[in-house]
Amino acid sequence: MIIERIRVLNFASYEEATLDFRKLGNTVFVHGSTGAGKTTFFIDSQTLALFGKAYGEESREASKWVVPPSRRGTTFIQLDFRVGGTSYRVIRKLSSPERSWEARLSRLDDDGREVAVVASGVRSVDKLIREMTGLDFSTYLSTVVVRQGEVSKIISRGIRPSERREIFLKAFRISFSKYRDKAGSLLRETRDKLSRVEAELEILRKKVEEADALREELGKLTFQLESLERRLRLVENMRNKLKGEIKALRENIHGLSAKLSILKERERLLAELKAESGTKKSEVERLKASLRGLKNLEAEAFSIRRQIETLRNVIPTLEEYWKTRYEYERVSSDIEKLQGRLLKLEEVKARVEELKKLASGLDELAEERSKVEEEVARVKDSVSRISERIRMLEASIDALTSSGEVSKCPVCNRPLSRIELEEVLQHLKSELTSERDKLHSEVLKLRLLESKRIKLEERYSSCKSAFDRLREAEDVLRTMKPVEKDFVNALERLKMLEERLEGVKKKVQSAIGCVKTLKEVSLEIERLTNRLDRVNEMLRSLYEATSKISLLEKDLDRLKKTIDELKLELKNLEPVRSEYQRTLDKLQRLEEEFRKCDEEYSSLNREVGVLKGSISKVQEELRKAKEASVRIKALEKERLNLKRYETVYRILYNEVFHDRGLPLSLLREFLSSVEAWSRMHLQRFLPGKDVRIRVDEEGRISIEVLDGSTVRNLSTYSGGESTLIGFAIRLGIAKAIAEKALAATPKMLIIDEGFGPLSSEFREEVLKTLSELRKDYDKIIVISHVEDIRESPYFDSYIRVYRDHRGLSRLEVLT
Repeated sequence: MIIERIRVLNFASYEEATLDFRKLGNTVFVHGSTGAGKTTFFIDSQTLALFGKAYGEESREASKWVVPPSRRGTTFIQLDFRVGGTSYRVIRKLSSPERSWEARLSRLDDDGREVAVVASGVRSVDKLIREMTGLDFSTYLSTVVVRQGEVSKIISRGIRPSERREIFLKAFRISFSKYRDKAGSLLRETRDKLSRVEAELEILRKKVEEADALREELGKLTFQLESLERRLRLVENMRNKLKGEIKALRENIHGLSAKLSILKERERLLAELKAESGTKKSEVERLKASLRGLKNLEAEAFSIRRQIETLRNVIPTLEEYWKTRYEYERVSSDIEKLQGRLLKLEEVKARVEELKKLASGLDELAEERSKVEEEVARVKDSVSRISERIRMLEASIDALTSSGEVSKCPVCNRPLSRIELEEVLQHLKSELTSERDKLHSEVLKLRLLESKRIKLEERYSSCKSAFDRLREAEDVLRTMKPVEKDFVNALERLKMLEERLEGVKKKVQSAIGCVKTLKEVSLEIERLTNRLDRVNEMLRSLYEATSKISLLEKDLDRLKKTIDELKLELKNLEPVRSEYQRTLDKLQRLEEEFRKCDEEYSSLNREVGVLKGSISKVQEELRKAKEASVRIKALEKERLNLKRYETVYRILYNEVFHDRGLPLSLLREFLSSVEAWSRMHLQRFLPGKDVRIRVDEEGRISIEVLDGSTVRNLSTYSGGESTLIGFAIRLGIAKAIAEKALAATPKMLIIDEGFGPLSSEFREEVLKTLSELRKDYDKIIVISHVEDIRESPYFDSYIRVYRDHRGLSRLEVLT
């Protein structure tokens, strides 16, 4: 794998930075002061782009705070890399710490343009990069980065042998886990199949053993079925006999029912004729009584006609009265409203004058308010910049004062004398006091401006409100000017209507005695008309009653004759009723006997059905037992095959692909090469020193460093010696990987502040060795604050990292 290009936006201390590694030489020296942003760009940007994690943080979520997005905008990281012959571009974005990272992986053409998105989303991108490179975050750092003061993670005392083994396995891409998992999966499947076959065999054997008992049970059930069928035939004969007798009785009842219906019809007709006769007798008596009030009804009809005529004549006069009165009340109401509007008109005039005074000076207030708001924004920006500077100074002081009894240089880890420490602290504290004074001054100024802005805002709002209300009041005043003229016209109209109303009222009183509403008169006319209609109807009824009485008397004679004939006919039909009842009682008795017989018949049928079902089940079980004998032979053969497969898969899972099997053998082969190359480099750096790498039977890896023939603990070596030991082992890994030519091996080596503890002699040896590794790496990058190695002839390119006047990190590529 080769890193080709890195671009970042709003990334930690970088506002924007781009570096094309293809334009640099094979060996690159990166120089800059502590905190300039060297590690951030050359290591953090790579690990975040490829694995979503920042250097020194295992948690993906912590990357948001290790390299937080600035307030300038969205954090953007773009890294172009090549695997085999194909170039890719991975892009990650973070808009705020509260949100999640966004990620996209694309394939590039030869001109560096994106031609296809191959993965989208953090999980998909992470998975595809791991599959393409065979690397994860920890392995990448262990094989690419060498850090100041470390003996690399591989030989660290804090790492367990099993963890060191995993790092080596990933570095050399030794993994048979998927084959072992497949063998384990096949082993479990085979065991499951074997369990199912054995369980089925057990069930089938039980079925074969039950066959004799089933044959005996079949004989008993057949005997019971024959007995039930004989009893069923006897009950069926009795049931058919009762059914014939019931049918004959029902036919007899049908004939009697017809005669009985005639009897009931005659009784009903007789009752109706008697009721009709009584009704007509009552009607004759009522008509004779009603003829006595004829003269009184005729007099009442004449009186009602005269009252209706009088009321109809007075209606036009009443209409004129009520029309005039309505007009009079409307004009009176208008006058009251006009009086209220006249008072409102005077109030509006006074209000207009008052608002004109309040609305003056609006433009001057708006201009003054705008100036104050601009000054507030400027002071806030100044406060923010000073606060950020104070935070950086406090962090620097804390770093120097919290290092314990002996303070060390944060760059080269060199102990500082008390005088040097005091000078640095005095300078930082002086600058901190100055910045705090500036902040206090700016905060006071901001408070005064805010107070002034609030007061101006209140005055402006009040003046603006008065201006708006003035325009509304002037509009109202224009609409109310015609009110005075309307008031005079309304008074004259009211006087004229009052004189007309009095004249009409006298006419109405002379006609009907008092003034009524038109509705009251209409209702009275309607009431009298309805009464007149009823009286006329009653008169017509009385005039018709005389002729109706003679007709009713003739009908009564005819009804009496018909009633006598019906009574005689009913007397002859009475014996039919008793014969019908006797026949009905006999039918009920026979139906009860038939019901009991039918229940027994149904019960026997059900028992026969149950027995036949049981016989069928037993016969089916016997058939299955016969089939089971055949199935057992096939399953026995299948069980033997499954046992052979189980043995094969168990050996593959527990022995061949196990960590202590083939993977361990390959790992020993690789580590032998690492040990040989590490020993060669270490003896060049530190003559007399040797290194041994051991792998036990459990696959645990241990690393020992010898001084002559004695194994010494790493803590007994100086800082420079520890660094050289780490270099030797790391370079040994690099040479071993190069020998195997693994496709996705990182073609970059980054040495981050690795020269601080080294003497000039050691530095020269390390630089010579790095120069010899040019053929194995596309890029060898040395990051250091030690400036005297800048002029070394071993470097092809030089990059300066610094912070500008705004505190932002910058890259400068120099020849």
